[in-house]
Amino acid sequence: MKIALTLSISTLILAGCAQTEDRDSMGASGPITSTERSTGQSTTSYLSEQDQTFIKETAQGGMMEVKMGRLGAQKGHSEAVRQLGQKLVQDHSKANQELKLLASQKNVTLPTEVPTELQTMLAHLKSLEGAEFDKAFKKHALEHHQEDIQKFQKASESSPDGDVKAFAQKTLPVLQQHLKMAQDIDVQETSPAENVPPAQPQQP
Repeated sequence: MKIALTLSISTLILAGCAQTEDRDSMGASGPITSTERSTGQSTTSYLSEQDQTFIKETAQGGMMEVKMGRLGAQKGHSEAVRQLGQKLVQDHSKANQELKLLASQKNVTLPTEVPTELQTMLAHLKSLEGAEFDKAFKKHALEHHQEDIQKFQKASESSPDGDVKAFAQKTLPVLQQHLKMAQDIDVQETSPAENVPPAQPQQP
């Protein structure tokens, strides 16, 4: 009788241990995957498709802006272009780091390469020198920042995620400053001599 009782108690203890292990290996909504054990996070982002697209496109644009900024700082013919180039490198490098942290928190995998069309644009800039480089640099700076501002305004107003919205709201004024600097360069591109009326022939 004592042997049978001892075996019954041992069986109950083993069963209880097994149930505890099962609970430890279960998350709130099911089994924990090996990825979740190692990272503490699910591999699937809970962000909306809109926010995921915004983050990924912003990452690619940010990488391009840093590369373009370095070209402007190195090859700029005018001081204004060199200053804008340095500003792009400084501000977009900082924003890129903040975006990486945000993407990590939201389980969004960022692209690691600049899209082909932007690589083509950068290659074209590299091939230019002097005033031709400045002209192309200004054109691309204006176009890309106008596009970026539209995306950031939309995210800052309609993003369903508070962290994404906060990032967009924080970065938007920086982009607007870059656009203003590019617009000022565009104004300075007009030579003062073009606004001077032609000299009148002297009377003999």
